[in-house]
Amino acid sequence: MHFPMLFLALFGFLQILPPNTTFLRGNGTTFWMNVDSLPGLYDRRGNELIRPQWSVVQPTHFQNRTLVSIGGTALGGTITGASWGVIDSTGLSVVPPIFDEIDLGDTPFRLFPTIEFIVRKGQFWGLLDSNGKERIALEFSSIKGTLHPDLRLVQKSNTMWGVMDIAQGKEVIPLVYQDITPLNASLFLARSSSRNIAHTTPLYGIISSNSTIVAPFVYEAVNVFLLPAPLLAVRRKGFWGVLDYSRKGECREIVPCRYRSTRQSAWRKHLAVVIGKK
Repeated sequence: MHFPMLFLALFGFLQILPPNTTFLRGNGTTFWMNVDSLPGLYDRRGNELIRPQWSVVQPTHFQNRTLVSIGGTALGGTITGASWGVIDSTGLSVVPPIFDEIDLGDTPFRLFPTIEFIVRKGQFWGLLDSNGKERIALEFSSIKGTLHPDLRLVQKSNTMWGVMDIAQGKEVIPLVYQDITPLNASLFLARSSSRNIAHTTPLYGIISSNSTIVAPFVYEAVNVFLLPAPLLAVRRKGFWGVLDYSRKGECREIVPCRYRSTRQSAWRKHLAVVIGKK
């Protein structure tokens, strides 16, 4: 469709638009325009590429994927009451507009080229791939990225955490830990729960992506050193030491837990200077 009524110069060329149209955003080749308050996509000649039908369109950092919504009310910078979906560059629906919220993923997701969407319906979250196929069912209270392209942290009922492998479609670390933090692509610092570790006070340990315990759950506190080295300051029975997790499938205390405090002061080949001997 051509609109020969209004000429507007944008990015060094003439854009032909109807009088009831306002400019939203563009990349020099295509432009999102509000036509009668509905966003549509047009080329530089005014040809309609995606028909105006959505209440809101929101480009993503994923190529050829755009968030769209039906309905909703803008309150400040937040849109409430909308049903969200995803379309491709031709306007075809990739994810149907049935979700209360679509999250593009936290920072670790963006380390990898995979396109995926964390979706919420009601109080539950799930994960869809670039084609809208379900990878994690809508049954979790939180989903987060890791340092492995196929592994996701998942939480149920706002309590226990585990790890899902989306390539295999299964749980690889059971949801029995109070907290889980990725250390690298295959190791996780985990905090125990009374349901899986026989201690009254939750303790820390390290588990692998196949749920093998590589450092026992015996540490009351853990601090990550601010160095590009696979070392942790760990406290056991009130005293501090240093744990090395650099070897695949193995962790060891390179400094035994017999010090009142640790300080990151001098390093050479993974040796720590530790002060405050008991």
